[in-house]
Amino acid sequence: MCLVGLALASAPAVFTQNPPGAPHESPARGEVERLIQLAQADVSVAFRSLDGRQQLYIKADQQFPAPPAVIQLPIMIELFAEAGAGELRLSDTVEVHNSFSSIADGSVYHLDPKSDSDQDLYKSVGKPIALRDLCEHMMARNSSLAADLLIEELGVERIRQRIEALHPGGIQLIRGIEPEKPNDAKSDNTTSARGMLESLWTLAKGQEEDNDASKEMVGMMARAALSQPPTNGIPPDPRIAESVRLAGIGETAMIMYGPHPFVVVIVVRGMNKSEARTDLVALIEHALGTGLDATD
Repeated sequence: MCLVGLALASAPAVFTQNPPGAPHESPARGEVERLIQLAQADVSVAFRSLDGRQQLYIKADQQFPAPPAVIQLPIMIELFAEAGAGELRLSDTVEVHNSFSSIADGSVYHLDPKSDSDQDLYKSVGKPIALRDLCEHMMARNSSLAADLLIEELGVERIRQRIEALHPGGIQLIRGIEPEKPNDAKSDNTTSARGMLESLWTLAKGQEEDNDASKEMVGMMARAALSQPPTNGIPPDPRIAESVRLAGIGETAMIMYGPHPFVVVIVVRGMNKSEARTDLVALIEHALGTGLDATD
């Protein structure tokens, strides 16, 4: 993954390029396509084994609305990149506040604590908080307030450049974590399965290489995973997994550890029953894992 300017060349090893050599396509393609056809669903899959030997992409570049958990990933990665480059310290503090200018149209907005997954941070309005603690609130507690504070502190253009370095066009950061308004004409943030995979891949490879920054970031994700129900038949792992709150759309994205670790993102459209979506995701993950076992 190529870096883009702004003195980021000295960022942690987590941001280095993928290993050379073209991966082979997963032998599970046929089974995955069969499962999708049986479910009569519209599905995007982005999959890559951590050893770089296997991958699978099905409609991986199709865009869909990005839930906050997706936007939080590049924010966190940019924060740790700037810390690694010596541009800031994770112990630096910012004052907690709840008034923001929209990056989409400049209008002022406030977040409603009742609609935020993490209400504790609002108790600290007017008080300083360390950037590391703010990131912990954002990732482990899914705090919208923490995400907007970090976007403001880091600068939206730096975060957008980080996104482009991870995978050009994979995630579109158009607005912060703003409250929805009736007849809101502002465009939504979007992502793709491949764009999400590249962010997770960056963290997973850094952790595999024993990079301290990556281990800390994956740790924050792991603490978020503890509050989420595991996928059927799959043990809990460091992950982001959040449903898109639109009828018939759901997504899961995770770093899967085990004998054959891998990163996978699955987006399901056209299935209104959440149980059916969950079952399909579990079957696809099992097929991909079986495909890795078959190469031993």
